[in-house]
Amino acid sequence: MRLSRPLSVMILMAAMVAGAAWYAPPQNQTAQIAVMLPIATYHTLAQKGEAEVDSTGRPRSVVRVIEDFAAQ
Repeated sequence: MRLSRPLSVMILMAAMVAGAAWYAPPQNQTAQIAVMLPIATYHTLAQKGEAEVDSTGRPRSVVRVIEDFAAQ
């Protein structure tokens, strides 16, 4: 049985993609952590979130303010 050159190249490329997908390590999601804050710190972060609005015009949550600090 003979295969045409384009068909054999496509089969080879499909085998390579399947092999790469099989060997690729699984992707892990980032872990969530819990943070204990003093109430004064929480209120300061809440005020900072209320002073800066997000793209929808709503005040940012304390979680979002902490995430922005962590990204810096």
